[in-house]
Amino acid sequence: MSASEDTGSSSAADVEALVLSALRTAIVDVLKVPREQIHADENLSELGFDSVSLVKLAGVLGESLAVEVLPSIFFSYPTPEKLVARLTADHGAELGRRLRPEAAVPLTAPEDRAAPDTAPWRPADTEPEPIAVIGMSGRFPAARTVEEFWENLAQGKDALTAVPADRQADWEGPEAGLPDPVRCGFVPGVAEFDAAFFEISPREARTMDPRQRLLLQEAWRALEDAGYGERRLRAGAIGMFVGAEQGDYAQLTGGEGGITAQHEAIMAARLAYLLDFSGPVLTVNTACSSGLTAAHQACASLRAGECDTAVVAAVNLATTARGLAEMGRSGMLSESGVCRAFDERADGMVLGEAVPALVLKRLSRAEADGDRVLAVIRGSGMNYDGRSNGITAPNGAAQTRLYRQVYERHAIDPERIGHLVAHGTGTRLGDPVEVNALNEAYRERTGKTGFCALTSTKSGVGHSLAASGLVSLIALVQSVRHGVVPASLHCEQDSDYISWKDSPFYVNKTTEPWPADPATGTRLGAVSSFGMSGTNVHMVVESVPEPVRRTPAAETPVLLLLSAKTPEALRRRAEDLRAALAHGELDHRRLRDTAYTLMEGRQHFVHRCSVVVSGPDDVLAALSAAGSGRQHPMVGRGEVPCEQERSLSDVQARALLDVLRVPGVTAERYREVCAALGELYCRGAVPDWPALFTPDTPAIVSLPGYPFARPPHWVTDGRGAPARPAARTSAPAPA
Repeated sequence: MSASEDTGSSSAADVEALVLSALRTAIVDVLKVPREQIHADENLSELGFDSVSLVKLAGVLGESLAVEVLPSIFFSYPTPEKLVARLTADHGAELGRRLRPEAAVPLTAPEDRAAPDTAPWRPADTEPEPIAVIGMSGRFPAARTVEEFWENLAQGKDALTAVPADRQADWEGPEAGLPDPVRCGFVPGVAEFDAAFFEISPREARTMDPRQRLLLQEAWRALEDAGYGERRLRAGAIGMFVGAEQGDYAQLTGGEGGITAQHEAIMAARLAYLLDFSGPVLTVNTACSSGLTAAHQACASLRAGECDTAVVAAVNLATTARGLAEMGRSGMLSESGVCRAFDERADGMVLGEAVPALVLKRLSRAEADGDRVLAVIRGSGMNYDGRSNGITAPNGAAQTRLYRQVYERHAIDPERIGHLVAHGTGTRLGDPVEVNALNEAYRERTGKTGFCALTSTKSGVGHSLAASGLVSLIALVQSVRHGVVPASLHCEQDSDYISWKDSPFYVNKTTEPWPADPATGTRLGAVSSFGMSGTNVHMVVESVPEPVRRTPAAETPVLLLLSAKTPEALRRRAEDLRAALAHGELDHRRLRDTAYTLMEGRQHFVHRCSVVVSGPDDVLAALSAAGSGRQHPMVGRGEVPCEQERSLSDVQARALLDVLRVPGVTAERYREVCAALGELYCRGAVPDWPALFTPDTPAIVSLPGYPFARPPHWVTDGRGAPARPAARTSAPAPA
């Protein structure tokens, strides 16, 4: 019932005045401030309230009015004026019947009374085009790949650990505020970087922010996962959108390295410069929501035609203890070192690291280009908290408004959403603000209860700050793909600050199967990310039906092509491919998809290898020989020579492809041509490979990415002191 409706035994103005009187009395009781100092439009934080005293205020006010008052309401309605309007709207009829109005001045005139934020639902006039997720990569705590990250989630693994041995030197020092013991989510190999691959000198790599280095590698691999070889990289405008906050590596370098070494904008520009992107390239910082903000901005840019493909990435690394110490001093950290999202024992967040990356494209363009679509972003939205109960405090009313806007604009029925990956940081009051805001938005559309699983990735990998939204997004994409809702860890007793009664949500405490909707054949999920700065982002993701697998017209021989920048990397590519093909069903269809992906979905480098096989039975043995460097009749090797010889190889390759276009080519002749094409490839030829597969073009599939070398590049010497540059050797005198 709204504030302007009849309350039964009292007018709305009388009830509102009574609630205001009770609120003022409760504030005086809790803060011991004079009653005349309480102003209707003043934030409770400005009166002196903090999280502890707000909890007490909720209890005192709830007892006085004999209604349930949850502490999270103060973050959505942070002034007495807004709070009274909300309580009157929620409980006006009940209070009007039960309480005797007292003589009090109404808070506002009836025509100016602050109405609760309950805009009516209406269908979207036009539904923006969905966005396809076509590639992913990333490094996470205890996981070097998306697949390892998902396996850890599905198995309910807590990846939080003490400081690794190779990081301890840079974490030592008299930092006040550090928890004891320290538990964080650390990514493996933070110092690793293949500088030679990216044509960066070891000296420059040593002083570069490691966030730049790892972003380069993971964004490259995300493009590989999307099947972006040389032709596809040149086929349209590509944008780069990165979410990142301020780093701390400069504390170790002492300013060494120049202006680009630590600059946040350069994190987005590094790969864009290397691969000659022409779309928008930017780094955004909205604090903890930076990554999902970057994804939302990328979706908007794709729809606007500013780019045809978007690489979206984010990063958070704790190279020193500074950030953790600052969080500890501010009271943000869990003293137990455990993230208990949605639990009544929640006592704060746990820090994590991550470097996630995704590749996005408009769905219609992805389908037309034959991309492998992992999932579809049905819609997203972003807003700001406004003036809330403190600049870093969440605003539940703003979050509720955001959910409404996203579902209305994109014509999404929230009753179909079966899994919501929440921001869920594990704070005593922040999580209830989020869930209660969700409750309010969903109850406006459905009376159905307990149908949506609630999880938080932060319970297992920590809060990766700017990267956390994309970590949650990748988790959700994997969830809708695999039909599994992973467990949200460490929640044993649901928070009593959350209104679970008649809630659409429940905390998913064990890994559970997630069946597809019988009506659509798909799964629909959502993810939220909220910044300390006040920027909120919400995104809805849907699975895609499994594509119909094509049967090749004939089981012809298959040509597999591998290349790398060094002989050692080439051997590792062969070993990685063999290991990948050894898992799962290996039939001729999968082999053709693999061949096509290696040809069209990878860049081609100087050191090359070709493998011609008749079918699945001999491919593993041939790849084993290629990986070990042994001679094998099916394996060819070579290095790209000068441009003149390469041009001649291209001419010869085109002639061979013409042979395969003639009807009636025998399998033996096909094999001979493939072997000859492989030899020409090893000499530098890059012909029109799709001609090998007409009329049935294979699919782009997920294959291992480039095996980057792992030498450490770090500015300190392992004892927390700056490393000394390598001594120069005298150049020989000219002859």
